[in-house]
Amino acid sequence: TLKKSGLMYMLGREVLFGNLYFGEDDIKSLNEVYRHYHHRRINQDLGDIKRVCCDEYHRTADLEAVRLQMEQDMREGRKYKVAFSLASQRHEDFTKSMVGLATNIYICNGAQGNDLKEIVRVFGLSASEKNALKYDVHGAGKGGASFLFKSETKSGWITQVLVNSLGLLELWALASTAEDALIRKKCLEYVPYFKALSLLSKAFPS
Repeated sequence: TLKKSGLMYMLGREVLFGNLYFGEDDIKSLNEVYRHYHHRRINQDLGDIKRVCCDEYHRTADLEAVRLQMEQDMREGRKYKVAFSLASQRHEDFTKSMVGLATNIYICNGAQGNDLKEIVRVFGLSASEKNALKYDVHGAGKGGASFLFKSETKSGWITQVLVNSLGLLELWALASTAEDALIRKKCLEYVPYFKALSLLSKAFPS
């Protein structure tokens, strides 16, 4: 049920990175015996950049409490050096606040029609960025995976169409289509993992 799903997401959040939001104000409520340890831990943590990556974010679509918590975590993350990466199959999963907080945006496939209009609206793309997304971004293909990269720098926003090219072994390791996954699975029933990838890359180089 939605209630159970939301509870598990929130529990997972607390277990995985809830402890990253522990600061000097929290120490005041601790027993004197434990304060020195947590002072030292906080000083060490503040020197490191922590990254929280959430894939399949669209699965939280009907879980308002989870999304509100994620927005709050993103707002407060900077002062704790916590960076967030959210990945979703649909642009409408990102709220206006989330887009406003983002410093790097990756759009990994092109779009047409209403989808293109909505993507332009959600991410505030310019006319040239819209054309690049429409004509130059095609997702994964033989020559690699093209995507639109938009990044906020000290000098302002920059936008580039980039291509992420992987070797044949990586392509077969990360292939996610039903057909490729089935072929890989069948190979793994007979030979070790890296041997299977090597055989597949030679038999199906494209």
